[in-house]
Amino acid sequence: MQKGVAQVRELEEKTVEASYEIYAADKTPNEAHDKALSRAQAEAIRKAIGTQVQAEQRSSRIESGDEVVSQFSEVVRTGASGRVVDYELLETNRIERGGRLFYRVRIRASVEPATGRPDPGFKLDMRLTDKDRTFVARETREESDEVIAEIEATEDAYLTLFSVTSDTLQVIWPNSLSRDTFVEKGKKVEFPPQDLQAQGIHLRVDIPEGRSRVRERLVAVATKQKIPFQKVPEYDLKNGSLATARSSLESLNRWLVEIPLGQRAMATVSYDVVRRPDR
Repeated sequence: MQKGVAQVRELEEKTVEASYEIYAADKTPNEAHDKALSRAQAEAIRKAIGTQVQAEQRSSRIESGDEVVSQFSEVVRTGASGRVVDYELLETNRIERGGRLFYRVRIRASVEPATGRPDPGFKLDMRLTDKDRTFVARETREESDEVIAEIEATEDAYLTLFSVTSDTLQVIWPNSLSRDTFVEKGKKVEFPPQDLQAQGIHLRVDIPEGRSRVRERLVAVATKQKIPFQKVPEYDLKNGSLATARSSLESLNRWLVEIPLGQRAMATVSYDVVRRPDR
């Protein structure tokens, strides 16, 4: 009986303090605030939940450049085990240190843990067909390299695939031309799937102006039941690009934590995008 009480207490909402510091010279004040806040929330989840992410636990972290996407992915994995349901902003500071500008946020957050226990037999694997994982952005999108992912689940599942850049989380599957993301147990599937490739839809890389290299990441979530993340936008093709749903880290974490741990599995893969020298 006492064991049951302990398990209930483990699932209670917890309130913790956490902070996060980011390199801010390349960001607007609003961008710096939003990024520092989202990562402070991830630190709060890590403090409250404790064991779901194998990473160094610190109350403050510093990030810059291409570290952003890797940190973003870590935030997603952390958020999979809980979510911030409320927070109080305790402190915001712009700090100059060694000639560099940083932005720091400190919060007091209420964290709600995810329910259930992971299913050790339910796993998701994702890899890129290009094992080098370096892709070239050329003068036009049509000339740029194409990213193709291979995904395999150990159970029958429904997939949701996200593309993560330094400032964007985008739902790329399902989409308005490929809504069925059911995959059979042990069957390897590609993204983009054959039906999209047949319609001329490809996942081609791009790079922001002024950058020579960026890191991006794909995040795949498999669920045993069909659990839509967002409403799929209606078909819209502009400049060769298919309209997809853009979202936020908080929305992803909120969706994940509402799915019992035993009902979902995740996989991520990162890749680099480089600019062609004469571009």
